Amino acid sequence: MARGDRVGALNDAHGASDPAPGGPEQSAGQPDSHHGDAGHHEIDPAERGRGVPSQPDAERARGMANGALWKRIPPVSPDEVRHHLADKRFGEQRARDNVAWWRELSGEEQRALIDAYPYEIGNAEGVPAWARNEANQHQLTQRLDELQSRTDAGERLTRGERKELRRYADLQRALDNAKAEAAHLGGEVHILAFDPKVFHGDGRMVVSVGHDPHRADSVSWHVPGVTTTIDKLGGNLGNALNHLKSVAMENPDGKTASIAWIGYDAPSGKGIFRMAFHGLASEGGAILHSDIAAFNAGIDGTAAHGEHFSNNHIFGHSYGSTTTSYAGRNGQLAGHVHSITLAGSPGAALQRHASDFGIGEHVFVASSSRDIVTALGARSPGSLGRFFGVGLGVDPAMAPFGAHRVNAEFPRHMDLLNTFGTHTAYYEFDPVLGVRTESLANFGRIAAGHFDDVHIDAPRTERPWWQPGLRTDEPAQGRPLRLDETNGQYSVERRIWDARWHSGHPDTLPPVHEEVPGADDGTPPEHHDHAPAAGPPSRDYDVNGRTIPTDQLTHPQAGLLDESLLDGAAANPHRVSDALAPGAPSTHPEVQNMLPDSYHPNGGLTQAEWNREYWPTGQRDAHGNPELVWPDPQTHPQGFSSPENRTPGVLNPGQLFDRFGPGFGVFGSPVGTLFPERALPPHSLDAGYHRYEVVRPIPIWEGRIAPAMGQPGGGVQYYFTRPIVDLVNAGYLKEIPL
Repeated sequence: MARGDRVGALNDAHGASDPAPGGPEQSAGQPDSHHGDAGHHEIDPAERGRGVPSQPDAERARGMANGALWKRIPPVSPDEVRHHLADKRFGEQRARDNVAWWRELSGEEQRALIDAYPYEIGNAEGVPAWARNEANQHQLTQRLDELQSRTDAGERLTRGERKELRRYADLQRALDNAKAEAAHLGGEVHILAFDPKVFHGDGRMVVSVGHDPHRADSVSWHVPGVTTTIDKLGGNLGNALNHLKSVAMENPDGKTASIAWIGYDAPSGKGIFRMAFHGLASEGGAILHSDIAAFNAGIDGTAAHGEHFSNNHIFGHSYGSTTTSYAGRNGQLAGHVHSITLAGSPGAALQRHASDFGIGEHVFVASSSRDIVTALGARSPGSLGRFFGVGLGVDPAMAPFGAHRVNAEFPRHMDLLNTFGTHTAYYEFDPVLGVRTESLANFGRIAAGHFDDVHIDAPRTERPWWQPGLRTDEPAQGRPLRLDETNGQYSVERRIWDARWHSGHPDTLPPVHEEVPGADDGTPPEHHDHAPAAGPPSRDYDVNGRTIPTDQLTHPQAGLLDESLLDGAAANPHRVSDALAPGAPSTHPEVQNMLPDSYHPNGGLTQAEWNREYWPTGQRDAHGNPELVWPDPQTHPQGFSSPENRTPGVLNPGQLFDRFGPGFGVFGSPVGTLFPERALPPHSLDAGYHRYEVVRPIPIWEGRIAPAMGQPGGGVQYYFTRPIVDLVNAGYLKEIPL
């Protein structure tokens, strides 16, 4: 039986069933349940409150909510409904009790509980995902609106309150972006937990994208690593969405949920030093185990014939892999999860072998040969680390650990500083062609249950002490990439010099274009006697060594654009008025949220100093724009931090970006990029803020922004090969009104 049939017949497109006719609790869009004979329709008891309007009298709503709490056997306080972290003793039973209790309530009582106790209901396992989502959205909106209304009234917020306002606005923006992307995939977003104050203010947030997680056939949990707080929700949701897309490519008809689990106190801020120790991973592992066990118990409470759900797939990244290992120690996740994948792992905690998880053969490891973080784990079980015996446990990619090591190698253009080598690239699509990276494709196969289709790499092995060279052999370092088929041209060129922490055998490395293997001491070719002659890369420089402007570079996916269609859009008689359509003013809350407290319009200069530096002529061009001094195009072409920093990529349907200024421009940035990071002159704030959604795939050049106009830059910019107004009029983009 499909899980969607347990509580109600789901409509494939919307995740909800047809509303049942009649009934006092029925509301528009409310799912029904199908029990017993065909043709018998009734409202699923867990859904009675969906669509029921809120009680306008807050006191009456609270009284109704308190009455509902008294219906629990025994009666409970609101906090006793909430899921308590790492509650190994009562967590599962509380979830089962919540299921039974919630299904006995009327629609008005369910709605009253959501409105009166959003924190407790939003964090209550066993309460349906729709109700928890509405409760958590309610408390986020409440916090955001309270601070924003005080600001709008002219009240000066404290520094802490301004930071809090920006945080809530950023969270809402991340959720809105995720909803737009999830909708394109036929899915939804559910906030399953929200507590912005826990973990010394770092916060806890658990957000699912895709199918209703309580009705999905496959549920993936993504456990992040160091520096992760709820302020990083956007990036974590991006990973979860990419994973959802990958699973859908393997199983288009599947009902999949992908959960961004910012659920524990990851090392960050002043406590970042704790990443070298086991404490937070151990505590986080207890929370993760409790969360999944209670999640399963809540689903089982509505299952027919005593079925038990366990088709969970955990993907622990970096320090999150150590946390995952603690969650599964002593086999305590057996019966709760179907697979465990450790990605970019610094160590598998106290686990000595993959079999210690107790889940059989479905233990996987994604470990790039270029990921230096994976060098921290020990070569053999029983030792904590490679260096001085200190670390987070055995490297799970080593042969003695016994896990299946999946392909997880990357092309040269993804082996960058901003991916920390390749450590943060495991969930990414290849930016050149838009195909899945090796790791992301394998993650999709794992969560789809296509274990036989997973591409396997050989594990690392330890070299005998008496052999020359370093101690770890890395078989994955030189092989060709195995990517999804594509019709475009693609280079498998990779960096194949060996990281110093492992040895490798140069004679096993196949020739890859003009690359040469690394030196015996592990240094890159440019530091080796036989390195290729130094010289600028041909893509970015001409034969005379001068930088090629970005608009003259050949994009590998230029064919995605219909040039004749765009030429027609450029001839549109309304083009000028379309391009000059006003955007959101600088006073708009979305714009204000991009101005940090440290922002100074002139970069700390006086107006006269700024004019001498960046507007020395004081003249304007024929269009009335100031003739400003921009960065040297030889060093920073089109404002990129360097010529080599320009990476070809593709923006796919559903992705969002924004910009300041009229539509004649060709630049954009990820939504919400701070204004100083865009390195724009101060008058750009008043040039109109616009937000766009991608409708058809668009090739772009992507990279970091160089400092300019007294601002630090450092944000990401997209360079489009055609003006924004023409891309809109040709149907490649649509503007999102603010």
